[in-house]
Amino acid sequence: MGRRVFLASVLSGVLTACNDSQSPFSGVFGRVAVQPLRVGINAAYAPFESLNARGEPVGFDIDLMRLVASHMGRELVFVNLPWRRLLQSLAQRRLDVVISAVAVTPARARNFLFTRPYYRERQGLLRAQALVALPLQQIRRIGVLEYSRADDHLARLGVESGQIKAYPDAVLMQAAYHAGEVNALFGDEHVLRVLHVETTDTLSFDAAFGLDEYAIVLPMGAEDLQAQLNQSLQELEHSGALAALVRQLDI
Repeated sequence: MGRRVFLASVLSGVLTACNDSQSPFSGVFGRVAVQPLRVGINAAYAPFESLNARGEPVGFDIDLMRLVASHMGRELVFVNLPWRRLLQSLAQRRLDVVISAVAVTPARARNFLFTRPYYRERQGLLRAQALVALPLQQIRRIGVLEYSRADDHLARLGVESGQIKAYPDAVLMQAAYHAGEVNALFGDEHVLRVLHVETTDTLSFDAAFGLDEYAIVLPMGAEDLQAQLNQSLQELEHSGALAALVRQLDI
């Protein structure tokens, strides 16, 4: 057999053996190219995710994802999107995962996969001193963030849907509160603590308000990646690395 014929035969065999995700030469050289994980975030909610002065993503979720990816031997590409587009882009497979303080809910679990929870956050209520004695159910208008679990928590606590007004981001929610459009704000601890810095109003937390469990979100059908992420999260938990990261949270 001539050298050209022999080489053509070898390359033909390699091409047949490779699947779509591998380079035709990966079998020859023993390496498979692994694409970076496309990680969706909404960098508007410090300390979980925000942008620094150089426009780089920083925060708890960013650090955690980097630890997880390092453990998996994967590179990362962060994709900053508006909150309302995150899960939509994930469902369309434009992203591999989403990590953005996303709470696990039954509705979301019907359409997406979740890893094991990596953080649990309290719910809080910010209101003027004059309303401190007023039961939650009697506050006329309560501002919450869209697509959060605040509506679910408030409904469970007996607050009517007509009392709740949702806003697309924390800036608009804060402006509505200062303008008197709503009498109180309800939601995640880290969001309300940031808003509380700029007011002398009362910020309170109660076990009855509820907890949100945050997890990494994946599209349906990504069970293999889900298992890898869960293994990494479990080992970070057992090693104490996850607890050390939580201690650095400025909440």
